[in-house]
Amino acid sequence: MKGIVLKNLVETKGSRAVSRLLGDLLREGKVQPDDFSVQELWEALVGRMSKTLPTAYRKSGFVDVAEAAVDTTAFADIMGQILMSRAMNTYAGQGYIGDRLVDTIRTTKLAERAPGFTLQNDVAEVDEGMPYPESGMGDQYVSFLSGKKRGVLLSITEEAIFRDETGWLLRSAGEVGDYVRADKEGRIINVVTGTTNAYRINGTNTALYSATAASAGGHGNQTAANALVDWTDIDVCLQLIALQRRVDLTTPVSIVPTQMLVPYALFAKASMILNSTAITDVNATTTPRYHRENPFLNAFELLTSVRLDAILATTWYLMNGPKAFVYREHWPFQAFRRDRNTEDGFKADIVAQFKFREWGTAEVIDHRWTYQCPGA
Repeated sequence: MKGIVLKNLVETKGSRAVSRLLGDLLREGKVQPDDFSVQELWEALVGRMSKTLPTAYRKSGFVDVAEAAVDTTAFADIMGQILMSRAMNTYAGQGYIGDRLVDTIRTTKLAERAPGFTLQNDVAEVDEGMPYPESGMGDQYVSFLSGKKRGVLLSITEEAIFRDETGWLLRSAGEVGDYVRADKEGRIINVVTGTTNAYRINGTNTALYSATAASAGGHGNQTAANALVDWTDIDVCLQLIALQRRVDLTTPVSIVPTQMLVPYALFAKASMILNSTAITDVNATTTPRYHRENPFLNAFELLTSVRLDAILATTWYLMNGPKAFVYREHWPFQAFRRDRNTEDGFKADIVAQFKFREWGTAEVIDHRWTYQCPGA
């Protein structure tokens, strides 16, 4: 029935307008990808299979290419929206946290750099009649390099329409969305954990985490062995954060971590620490024990990813991700289509082909906003 309705709309408004309308309805949840049949859409928008689909021709012998040619534009437009909707549903599915750890910045530049900002005078006091001090915009910068784009092709063949393989096509579209998003997630997590080196200070590749203090040439953003057991371990990390300084090595930095990132192995423990309403101080030499309010009750957004377990299941992090990391997005998750009148259409009986792609790179912009706590 929906195929007939879409056919009438296409005849009055055009395939592109109907495609946009359908996209809005799918995003709003008023219709679902499963509501459609690829075979029904073909017959409604292109014509009966017995007349428009060579696979279904009830004749033998030679068939001229011109005779087999039909206009599949409307079908490709509408089917593209349905498949993209399913792909986007899985792309935006649960379990992905990467986007919350980065500040997404759209850019067209393959290589660029972000200037660091430091005042040459800590106080920046200006006496009467004296010039204002120059800011040190050129003192330090972080450079960025673009990685590779990701993409997958999804084709609809004559056989898929003839056999009405709608379910398999939707499943394939869902797997495409999951694949592209999982790949992006892994790249972000690798940068956040320092597994992938994506920190270039003044053009020099630099390890993200360092236990060495800034005054000694390090970052001072990695604790010694600090297994997550109770609230005191969070306090150890905060005390390290309090030692952080600006580039001049003397001016304190007001660092306020907003996120705790843990592997699955530490999620239950971290959840109990952050959500407990009270804590108990245990002193082996005195009684009674002291019950106090939990100083870290709901203090941080708790995030977890199984990808951290594969890296190191005992290491956890305190950070403000969007201030420490950026995701330089060249292309968001997109879909493009082409119809059957192509070389692939002739060689492989493809009636419509869709390209899904994404291009972006995770980068470190400021180490002072992320802290690593190894468990051992």
